[in-house]
Amino acid sequence: MNCPSCGAGLEWEQRFAQVTVCGTCKSAVVIDQGAVRIAGEMAALAEPSGPLHLGATGRLRDRRFKVVGRVRYGYKKGFWDEWYLVEPDGKTFWISQDEDNFTLSRQANKKLPAGTFERADPGTRIPIGADMMMVQERGTATCEGGEGQLPFLVLPGEQTPFLDLVAGANRFVTVEFDDEIARLFVGVHIGRNDIEVDFEQAYRDRSFAPASAAGGRARHQVTGDDTASLNCFACGGALDTSQAVDGRVNCEYCGTVNDLTSDRLTCPACATHVPLVAGRAVHAVVCPSCHEQIDTSGAEPSLLGEKGGAALGGGPTVPLRLGKVGQLRGTRYVVTGHIRFMSQDAWGRYLNDEFMLFAEDEGYRWLTLENGHWNLTDELKEPPPPMKTYRKAASKGPGGRTYKYFEGAEETAIWVNGQLPYIAKVGDSHWYDDWIAPPYVLSGERTDDEQEYFLGEYIPPDEVQEAFRIPDEEMPRPIGIAPNQPSPVSPLWRAVGVAGMLFAVLNLGLVLWSSYLVGKPAATLSVEADDYKEEYFTEPFAVSKAGLLEVQLYANLSNGWMAVDGAFVDDQGQAVADFFTEWEYYSGYEGGEHWTEGSKSSSALIKLPRAGTYQLLVKGEASHQNQVTIKVVEGAVMSRYFAILAVVFGLLGLFGIGRGPAFEKKRWGDDDDDD
Repeated sequence: MNCPSCGAGLEWEQRFAQVTVCGTCKSAVVIDQGAVRIAGEMAALAEPSGPLHLGATGRLRDRRFKVVGRVRYGYKKGFWDEWYLVEPDGKTFWISQDEDNFTLSRQANKKLPAGTFERADPGTRIPIGADMMMVQERGTATCEGGEGQLPFLVLPGEQTPFLDLVAGANRFVTVEFDDEIARLFVGVHIGRNDIEVDFEQAYRDRSFAPASAAGGRARHQVTGDDTASLNCFACGGALDTSQAVDGRVNCEYCGTVNDLTSDRLTCPACATHVPLVAGRAVHAVVCPSCHEQIDTSGAEPSLLGEKGGAALGGGPTVPLRLGKVGQLRGTRYVVTGHIRFMSQDAWGRYLNDEFMLFAEDEGYRWLTLENGHWNLTDELKEPPPPMKTYRKAASKGPGGRTYKYFEGAEETAIWVNGQLPYIAKVGDSHWYDDWIAPPYVLSGERTDDEQEYFLGEYIPPDEVQEAFRIPDEEMPRPIGIAPNQPSPVSPLWRAVGVAGMLFAVLNLGLVLWSSYLVGKPAATLSVEADDYKEEYFTEPFAVSKAGLLEVQLYANLSNGWMAVDGAFVDDQGQAVADFFTEWEYYSGYEGGEHWTEGSKSSSALIKLPRAGTYQLLVKGEASHQNQVTIKVVEGAVMSRYFAILAVVFGLLGLFGIGRGPAFEKKRWGDDDDDD
């Protein structure tokens, strides 16, 4: 079969194709009931960035395939390719490619109720067969072109409303709405390594060779004189490429290391040449020279018609500048972009910073900074189950952890700079919800078109400072407690606190035991005031065993004091132990309230070497003439030591147990009394 437009030969297998695109003149040729007609002309598509290409053969896991068609769709965040593949037995399937993300899908014979697109707000769940699937994205894609053989007609500029739905760990549905028809494609993620292309066959058939071993394609390859005019991606300063070592050169203005071997971009506005740190993963760039925002997701870079935050002049003072390199959690990252968000409520305005971190092996991650607290964040490929959104409501989330709802608010980008993995502009806003399971925070971000989820982990400030070698004077001090900041009370300390309280109670019991339940009264003696003015011997009394004795003294003091010096004298007239004690007691009224100070009693502990008969030799002094009563108790225990231990263990227990609730109270706000 030949093209009706230019006469070139056409590949056509009517068993699966309704449209074929002429490789010579790009006409879209349709066979309708045996009649051949030209439906329009397709735009030429740029060479793809992955292993797939028209005519390629290969293997996907256990199945052979041939690529027979491709459609490219553009949308707000960039573009994606839909590859149409056929198996040897005539079965067909699709592979969607969005940068380095691949999804294997087949068209499903399912119907959707009328009005599904209009009702499918991002974040809501709709039934697809037996599954409830979450709407991750709703938008309108524009066909940028197609090639090869396709099962339906698409033309450049054609608008196609679409929904992206997700459920579970690896179940995806894309719905494309065409007039009254909804086409459903049910799929799963596949890895790039799952796709094996017969490159040798491709060389023979099409003289096709990938741009690199990874199938990569430079955005703009700068050679010759362009290399001499290469600029620093961080500050825009001219690079002296003659000083390059191992393909890298340091910017003499800001010190950033620029990789001369990476993909490069020429700014459409000012022709500045800058390296793309993350290569194809970069979707938007703020030109470091003219500050124009550039969309790099298409075949050619294009201006977004917006200025980046740097065009506003000045800029926020932050501890991480573009180009900063650090080793965090075992991975080497470079800071490629920075967005500052602002939210506000009745109490004031709040700022937080997102730094784009890029690593060769791991791709992009986000390091966020708010009030001196840091979080390292990844995008979740799988949405969580439905999460409750009222204060402290508990829901099961990622990792099987229980998350409590913390807060939600709208935030707006007020500063955008650097190279980003998505298109972001000053003035863009979204609604966020945060659920916490310290040290983790689950964040949902929602716009009119999309719902995304991110999982962050709290990173101690000193770890970030050490990783990126941030000077002390540039490191922001943490303010308050972060929503997902882990409690300083570890499980070990909580166990110590519980043990401390138990030992405190035990020692209080020992105080009671030693004070009231231990001891045998050996004698109760009374000494008149006239007697203790001089040395006075009491009547003899018997002590049944050697050991510790307690001498308890009492005088009915009233605003006065007393002191007694005494000794235990055995039946041989030898003083074997002595003691001295003094005490005072005062009371009165002040401001209509009664007060007291001191005690009317005192005690002393002595140790007798042996049992026997003893007398007390006493001599005393007093501010007033008071009789003193002396009680001798055998088998006394030093209860004050138990009291000291009770206090020590009690304080330890309060420290171990009490810090946790106090910390949580501060986390949720001092005005919050429930848990």
